Amino acid sequence: FGNAPRYNGNARSPRTVRQNFSIARAFPLREKVSLNLRIELFDAWNNKTWAVPTSMDLANSQFGVVTSAAGNRTGQASLKLVF
Repeated sequence: FGNAPRYNGNARSPRTVRQNFSIARAFPLREKVSLNLRIELFDAWNNKTWAVPTSMDLANSQFGVVTSAAGNRTGQASLKLVF
């Protein structure tokens, strides 16, 4: 909105911060056979993603109020046999 600051909660949505980690390792079993292990962790610090503030009408008493949040920590692991 015009000359509003970049991270003004009354006019713009807050920034999204995520820390994702991935660890991968290959284990050789035989000359042409290996086992691949991969572990991934998404949103490691469990930061919330805030919803966009209400901006329907400047006269509304709820203008600029964040009413919800989303996001949670998730992870996955995979094991692959390559031959």
